[in-house]
Amino acid sequence: MKTRKLLALVLAIAMIATVFVVPSAAVAPGAACEILGLLEGDGEGVTAEYLAKGTTRAQGLLITLRARGLEDEAKAFTGTDNFADAADVNIDFWGPILAYAYANPDLGWIGDGDGNFRPADLMTGAELAKVMLAVLGYEQGVDFEWADIETFAASKGVTVVEGTATNDDLAASLVEALALETTEGTKLIDAMIADGIVTEEEALEAEVKDDEPVADAV
Repeated sequence: MKTRKLLALVLAIAMIATVFVVPSAAVAPGAACEILGLLEGDGEGVTAEYLAKGTTRAQGLLITLRARGLEDEAKAFTGTDNFADAADVNIDFWGPILAYAYANPDLGWIGDGDGNFRPADLMTGAELAKVMLAVLGYEQGVDFEWADIETFAASKGVTVVEGTATNDDLAASLVEALALETTEGTKLIDAMIADGIVTEEEALEAEVKDDEPVADAV
């Protein structure tokens, strides 16, 4: 009889635990960036095929401008000074964006030192880490040097992927950066919400921002 009562008690506790334990449904980085409007994909959304593609330097530039709320400003830029190899990509679309980067080296896109941007080249993991540091407010030549990029990035919580970066790496790097503090001492996602780049509702849906804590119920 005691054994039956003990078994019934164990089963009852297990049933209660099953009712109240809600599994976490983490949103994948690519899906999170799509919800936030940071990645748009190739016309069919942020698909597995899109995420597997390498990230070109021009594409990385555009998406990091988007993360700063500067995409429209860059597309409407009318400056004529530009990188020497800007015509290596569709100049009608990319010309103003590249010229904007050329006019604003503090954004972290300074080219190769010989006047070229290499817009069609795939980004390296180190280049991706550098622009994420720039998004967080760190500046090459002031806060760190290129030779120390991996050590400095690691000290700030920014991962440096090996080899060239894919769109999946870009998405993961963006999501990682959203949880880090900027040089202003504010989490990047909170700064983006305050600047109107994303909404708090989008951030909660993408699971890149914690909801307000709820008191435990008895």
